[in-house]
Amino acid sequence: AYAVERYCEVNTQNQMLMPSTIATNKSAIRQFLFCVEELGINDFDELTRGIVNSCITILAPQYPHGMKSCIPAIRSFLAFAFDTGLISEPLQTAIPETAAPRRVIRHGFSLEEQDILLDAPVRSTVVGKRDYAMMLLAVQTGLRVIDISNLTFQNIDWRESVLNVVQHKTGRPLSMPMEPAVGNAIADYILNGRPECKCSH
Repeated sequence: AYAVERYCEVNTQNQMLMPSTIATNKSAIRQFLFCVEELGINDFDELTRGIVNSCITILAPQYPHGMKSCIPAIRSFLAFAFDTGLISEPLQTAIPETAAPRRVIRHGFSLEEQDILLDAPVRSTVVGKRDYAMMLLAVQTGLRVIDISNLTFQNIDWRESVLNVVQHKTGRPLSMPMEPAVGNAIADYILNGRPECKCSH
């Protein structure tokens, strides 16, 4: 506890940190030291690179938004501990200088959920035919909504069963096979639902 308080005192003087930053750093360092104790280490002399790495791994799940504020604090504390003789090895080098940002993984619909969604449009109506074709396109091609709504007759190669689009977000051309079910759904809308007009969309 003394080492943490001394570290915070020195850092406050040298770096003129805000109280909120000091509090965040102190919390991260204490969590790290609690973890060290739980691994059976009660003296700074017993601290090793392996223990430091193990603690970082153990602490990671406690930071759902990533360890970008925690890692620098622990590195800084270990550097302080080395500079002041609390530890004999520069263990801060066992921790990366920056933490990788936490990636949010978004899961798509399950096959059962996709079937429920695709069963929702009333395909005997004009709107139902259109919606079903658009939803099936999204499911089977992964195209963005903006790219689906921007489709024109020129984007569809009926002979080769290929869709050719320039992606709105990236500006990159993209060609992909058009599954028979998708082609049939689009054709059903064009032939039996789409109002007659000169628009190519």
